[in-house]
Amino acid sequence: MRNVLISGASIAGPALAYWLRRKGFSVTVVERAPGQRKGRQAVDIRGVALEVMDRMGLGEHVRAARTRMRGMSMVDDEGNELFRSEEQAFSSGRLGGEDVELLREDLTAMLYEVTKDQVEYVFHDSISALEQDEHGVRVEFDHGGFRTFDFVIGADGAHSAVRRLAFGPEQQFSKHLGQYLAIFPAANFLGLNNWQFWFHDEESGTGGAIYPVRDNAELRVTLGFLSEPVTYDHRDVSQQKQIVTDRLAGLGWEVPKLLAAMADAPDFHFDAMAQIHMDRWTTGLVRAGRRRRLLRLGAVRAGHQPGPGRRLRARRGTEPVRRRSRRRVRRLRAADAPVRRPQPGAGHREPRWPRVRGVGGPRQERHLTGHRRDRQRMSRRRS
Repeated sequence: MRNVLISGASIAGPALAYWLRRKGFSVTVVERAPGQRKGRQAVDIRGVALEVMDRMGLGEHVRAARTRMRGMSMVDDEGNELFRSEEQAFSSGRLGGEDVELLREDLTAMLYEVTKDQVEYVFHDSISALEQDEHGVRVEFDHGGFRTFDFVIGADGAHSAVRRLAFGPEQQFSKHLGQYLAIFPAANFLGLNNWQFWFHDEESGTGGAIYPVRDNAELRVTLGFLSEPVTYDHRDVSQQKQIVTDRLAGLGWEVPKLLAAMADAPDFHFDAMAQIHMDRWTTGLVRAGRRRRLLRLGAVRAGHQPGPGRRLRARRGTEPVRRRSRRRVRRLRAADAPVRRPQPGAGHREPRWPRVRGVGGPRQERHLTGHRRDRQRMSRRRS
């Protein structure tokens, strides 16, 4: 039985592990954190991803755990309402549709539960070295020891250890998007009832979002600011909280209370908004995975993939596999429903905000024009 090591036990890692195990691979997942990560933001599941959840037997659980937002308000830094909507919310899109928004920690818990008896999980450890030879990939770990795997897959996020070891320093591939976000839980001191508040101060380039979870017993808070790259210690939470406090100091409305809640928050996440750009995602038997592709190709199509002896062995000559993968991605994207925002009423002027999801702005609308063109091209080829 061929064995695979996946780095990262958040969403993409366990989801891929589930499908690889079903196809006969022995799978190990290594995670730097001492256990499943808590906190962070809500995530969206739509289109093909909902089909993945149904195939994994998690569809009912995911829908039962969804948030129950009734609407949202956009306010300025003094709390003056700029507009409101009961048809859509910035965090989840159109309300009342088939799309599902749920807490990230709930989704990761479900994926862990459905895989823990079939997949080996190694928490509180990380990959420190990779060396490929004719026998596979020799992997050394931070806490000592080494093991050899047939394949290694990185599902460990923007600061991927697998990408750094296999391809080079993160700075070569990371594109800064000019924004930083902090996410943390807080008590529902605002008394919100399934209603979101977003605020934005254009002059200072700061903003954030507040929404209730856990039957309105708790808040999830996102605070952010526009900035060029900031130098800080990724392991120093106190320093990160101070950076956020300094940037948002002086704002009105409920911001001082939010900053006070942040100071005592046990779960806190702070990072830059960034994109990873790479010319290739595989080198030999190592793959630095993109989350969407890992989920779509590793999960949605896993039921149609050949066994362990064929598909993954093609990693040393990946170009034909890549062409087939691109065609599959185009077909899968065509199945995704577009996210549409309601048009503002007559005489209404939408406020300006940074076009980056997370601080005072909706996600950009997606269109199917390109996907229709791809389908037409494929139809002509078959004819």
